[in-house]
Amino acid sequence: MIELVKKLMNSRSPLLNGILALFVISGIVLGCTCNDKEGFQWGSNSGSESTDTSADEDGPDSDTKEKADASEKEIPGDEEMEEMIKNTLLDFDRAIKSEDFEDFHDNISEEWQKQTTPRQLKRLFQKFIDGKADVGKVRSLEPDISEGPEIKDFQGFDSLQVKGKFDTSPRETTFDLKYIANGKEWKLAAIEVYTGVNR
Repeated sequence: MIELVKKLMNSRSPLLNGILALFVISGIVLGCTCNDKEGFQWGSNSGSESTDTSADEDGPDSDTKEKADASEKEIPGDEEMEEMIKNTLLDFDRAIKSEDFEDFHDNISEEWQKQTTPRQLKRLFQKFIDGKADVGKVRSLEPDISEGPEIKDFQGFDSLQVKGKFDTSPRETTFDLKYIANGKEWKLAAIEVYTGVNR
């Protein structure tokens, strides 16, 4: 079994790397409750307010638009959803390129923050770093959404879920994103990304 894991970890196959990333992400997000009969230990840390550090690079009037209220399970409109997807993927891209997941960690849901650290996130996505993945190509493209956005159950919580792809070259970038409500904002709770990496 150990030899099989070693072979998978050292694989040069993008498909195996993607599958491995999926299992690792699932392990962190889903497996964190293995020893807890009550589910996630969210705590009651009401003193820490999350702030949106992402800026809209497309124009100034996005601040004047009303955002969907996550506490009311409102689904974002098309423009807001596209902005959320791009901001998530561009935050992820900055973390990969800088090899520093501090800012990415600051922007995920409080629940996920309690389950992982920036260092663990870096280890989790090391294949993207080593392969010099360029998720930033999505900046000027529109997402092709295949599922959602819709509210579905995720670990016992109402989750805003969206799947789709960007027509990046030479390989498309696919995403599966899950957000949960932190106050009135939707915050990232799980991410799966498949894109081209250098070998």
